[in-house]
Amino acid sequence: DGDVDGTKDFIAAIQDDITGAGPSRARVYFGTTSTVVNPIDNSDSVTFEFPAPLLSPTLTLKTQSFIEYGDFNGDGVDDIVLSVTTADGTTPADFTHSVYIKFGGENNWSGTVNLVNEADVVISGGPTGKLIARSLGDIVRPTTYLPGDARPDELGIQQGNDFYIFTGREDWSDLSRSVGTLVDFESDTTSEPTTAQWHVTTRRGQETGHP
Repeated sequence: DGDVDGTKDFIAAIQDDITGAGPSRARVYFGTTSTVVNPIDNSDSVTFEFPAPLLSPTLTLKTQSFIEYGDFNGDGVDDIVLSVTTADGTTPADFTHSVYIKFGGENNWSGTVNLVNEADVVISGGPTGKLIARSLGDIVRPTTYLPGDARPDELGIQQGNDFYIFTGREDWSDLSRSVGTLVDFESDTTSEPTTAQWHVTTRRGQETGHP
């Protein structure tokens, strides 16, 4: 619900440029409780623009975009996350594997929005490895939050064999918190071993059917 009206929005059409010569686009229609909808009325939609296609990589450079959503700044409004990467994880010739966040809001989504040029947050990845961002929900729950409070979603970013968790926060300009926590599921360690909340356990490993 990026336009804050209490109804879910949806992608109605995708225009991919698989040549890589121009931008690709996705038309998002805002949900409504009305039973009469005019699909030609652009006031009820927004067009997102991005540099690589969604449904398949480009023919030559194999660049591709991926879209995810979640409330990453805790304002109760869904935000859009764009990952731009290469399908085979090779080093891009003319850009960096990156994640772009565009915050939702009543006045933030209108007309045509370039998700790269108009991003509120940019997270750059390493030179190699396919990069995809996913919403993890509000898996980190500080004790300062009270029941009913809007809690920001955490952002998970995988590149190659590495997985990073970026905690949601109201102010993404706080650079001291802009580095994600590297989670290592294989060696049972993280980049912050003294405060690690993610680790390998046997859990139900002794039960039949569970690894």
